[in-house]
This record gives sequence, C-alpha cells and structure tokens, in this order.
Amino acid sequence: MLNGSLSRKTWLALGVGLLATVFASLQVKQDIEQEAVRQFAFTCDQVILKIHERLGAYALILRGGGAIFAMPVPPIFCRSLRKG
Repeated sequence: MLNGSLSRKTWLALGVGLLATVFASLQVKQDIEQEAVRQFAFTCDQVILKIHERLGAYALILRGGGAIFAMPVPPIFCRSLRKG
C-alpha cells in the first residue's frame, strides 16, 4: 500500500510539473510573439515616416520647378534668343 501511494504522489508531482512547464512555455512563446509584433510595427512606422519625408521633399522640388516655369520670361532673355 505504501508503495502504491508513493507511486501516485510521484505521478501527481510529475503531472503538475509537466502542466506548469507547458503553461510557462506558452507564456514565454506569447511574450516573444508580442515583442516581435511590436518591433515590426515600430519598423513599419519608421519606414512610413521616411517615405513621407521623401515625398515631402519631392513635392518641394516639384513646386520649385513649377515656379520656375510659371515665372514670366524677361524681355532681355527673349531678345537674346531671337538674335542667336
């Protein structure tokens, strides 16, 4: 009887240990996945910010080019084109 009781306690301790191990490993896995998602979101935000900055710089360049073409041509420049 003593031997059977010891065996039950041993199996119970083993089962509890296995359940605790499975629970802990699932928690660690979930934490790792959440950190990966956070890191990915941060990287995406940085890329989006850089794209917006570059598009803003391109818009400034295009506005400057548009302003050059929109300005009236001085008469002196027109005369030099006709002579030449």
